[in-house]
Amino acid sequence: MVIPMTSVNPNSTGQRIRRQRRLLGMTQRELGKKLGVTDTTVWMWEKDRARVSLRLRRALCQVLCLDMQILFGDEEDRPRRAAA
Repeated sequence: MVIPMTSVNPNSTGQRIRRQRRLLGMTQRELGKKLGVTDTTVWMWEKDRARVSLRLRRALCQVLCLDMQILFGDEEDRPRRAAA
């Protein structure tokens, strides 16, 4: 399934991760290796299909040279899904 570009939020957490990773010249695999996750996990973050775990947030911000509030600040405003 192809998601139209109009459906992608350019200011989402995933898009900020992707933008900064690319600015730093890293591949998804390289970023994942620095964090101890797979490139598939990084892909899921960048597509906003998964959230970065609390355990990894600080490390991700350090690797991407970004402040946590800049990278994750908007997530506080979003409602959380109920656990299944």
